[in-house]
Amino acid sequence: MKKTIFISILLTFFMFFCARSQENNHYVLSLKTGVGKVLKAYTNMPETYPSVFTSYEFSKRGNGVSKWQQQLNYPEYGVEMLFGALNNKFLGNVIGLQPFLKWHLTDKTSPLKLSFTAGLGFSYFTNPYHSAENPKNLLIGSHITNYTRGEFEVSYQYKHFRFLVSTGVFHFSNGHVKLPNIGANIIQSKLGIAYLPFETMEYLESENIYPEKWQYEMGFLFGFHAYGASAKPHGGPIYPVYSLKQSMGKNLSPVYRISFGLIAGHYRSFYRFIENELENKRNPLLNSMYMTVFFGQEMCMGHIALSGELGLDIFKPFLRKYNDIFNPEDEFSTFVKQWNSNRLGLKYYFKNTNQSGWNASVGMFIKANFGQADFVECAVNFRF
Repeated sequence: MKKTIFISILLTFFMFFCARSQENNHYVLSLKTGVGKVLKAYTNMPETYPSVFTSYEFSKRGNGVSKWQQQLNYPEYGVEMLFGALNNKFLGNVIGLQPFLKWHLTDKTSPLKLSFTAGLGFSYFTNPYHSAENPKNLLIGSHITNYTRGEFEVSYQYKHFRFLVSTGVFHFSNGHVKLPNIGANIIQSKLGIAYLPFETMEYLESENIYPEKWQYEMGFLFGFHAYGASAKPHGGPIYPVYSLKQSMGKNLSPVYRISFGLIAGHYRSFYRFIENELENKRNPLLNSMYMTVFFGQEMCMGHIALSGELGLDIFKPFLRKYNDIFNPEDEFSTFVKQWNSNRLGLKYYFKNTNQSGWNASVGMFIKANFGQADFVECAVNFRF
């Protein structure tokens, strides 16, 4: 606890002087603290008690120098560091690091603002599942997890300071890389204060430029996961998932892009199961493959894009035959997981997304069957 307080004080001073040292900047330094509650996720889960969270945000106010900032009502974007004392022995504590985007849902010039913050990053848990030392923690199976945040905030600015209150949800999951991985959902509320070196700012208008033609895109995808359901079996190896993607996409505005495409891939874990566990080993390669048609959407922000894909699995033989081996579910969930898969992640483009011509990107995604994480995936994409 003393180390956490000491680090918090150092971060506060460091970020304050960083903000003060920038000339003509529009940086914002925020400090927030509050309480939360870990939601119950399985029958034998130990009782949870109120948790305490402290977060530091270092962000920049968009002034319209890029068109996407104008179309998103001049948002703030930056990095958050989260410290969580979960006060639940079986979970331990958590530290998170997360890039985020804050949309202002009201007039950008009003001192009273309603905002929504979305973030996607990583976290470190001090006490994940261990078969001998911590068998009750079926929420978190690894030290490193994904950290997702959705949060509403009401703030009031007085001169160089902004007073705020926020409420929202945290989600932590390792993307099915290591089991168990039911995932932790936390509802939380915080109070805070922010410092703005410049009380006011000048808002710019930029040109409405973006590529208007349809473009072909090819992607090489490498995923990895543990074989099984959310909570079992434990201690298995991590298997690769290899995929190829082809799509056609088009920008509808400087900030919004759509695409339609096809993904085909191979689960090494399914192949090994068919080879080693089944008496009928007919076509193990074919039965461990999948094929998905998808509709994709991207929120383009300069070199960064938030990407989501809604997929229909037209070929998924293994899950349709053996889905209930480890975790029998109701008919609706089973049916939807056999036909639906989705991806959510971040992409970095080597050229600005508003530029025409070829482009290339790297990205990281979580792929899920309906709402259950399936694997974590890295991608390299080329667009022509």
